[in-house]
Amino acid sequence: MSNSKSSISTASRGCATTTTARQATIARTIRLARTDPVAFLRYLLLDPAAPADPMPEVHTALQNHLTEHRLALVELPRDHGKTTQVCLRVLWELGHAPNLRIKIVCASRNYGRFSSGVYGAFALPTYSCSGR
Repeated sequence: MSNSKSSISTASRGCATTTTARQATIARTIRLARTDPVAFLRYLLLDPAAPADPMPEVHTALQNHLTEHRLALVELPRDHGKTTQVCLRVLWELGHAPNLRIKIVCASRNYGRFSSGVYGAFALPTYSCSGR
């Protein structure tokens, strides 16, 4: 009987260690996301059930380009995630500079409405990339 209790106790400690390790990993990821827009987007787009990285190389390159250039034009073929990438990047930028003014120019009203919906869904009064 004592052996069974010992097994349960050991299993409970293992679960607690796993939970603590997971929490530490999440905390590190959030700290990185506050300083790196690619990490921020990966965190937002992450699906734990997905087998692959949620950020294809083209999106990582796009985010790096936006980081390196103050003014940028994003041109990619249709359905390559331009709107999503730029909308989420704007959220990251606003988290660092809430008074920032940004103009998004879209080809159609539908994309403009989509952009507004993204901001409404994520841009909560408590949102801040800087941790303040």
